[in-house]
Amino acid sequence: MEKVLDDKKIKKLRHALLEEKRRILRGLQNQKREEERIGEDWMEPKDLEDWASISLSEELKAKLADRDIALLRDIDRALERIVKGDYGICVKCGKHIEVERLEILPWTPYCAECAKKIAT
Repeated sequence: MEKVLDDKKIKKLRHALLEEKRRILRGLQNQKREEERIGEDWMEPKDLEDWASISLSEELKAKLADRDIALLRDIDRALERIVKGDYGICVKCGKHIEVERLEILPWTPYCAECAKKIAT
């Protein structure tokens, strides 16, 4: 199978993966610091509206954190594929993933066709 991604492009995409990983980790660290700060300043909610607001906020933070953790796993898998030499090859069908797709979603393990099939 011919190599579609040259070393320069792989290096650029690896850099994008590492930058995204750093961004997510900074966000999670900031969220943790904020939670610790709020914990220190914690006051008993005064009414049901306060409880609802806190509950919704915590639920949203948890969902965002879960999404970020899943993305970190995808990024780590993509970095592993770079090391193994099979980055840019769809893990489902074995075809090359479109370069344009990798530039938008450098962590994707699927070509557009397989991603579409999985989503439906």
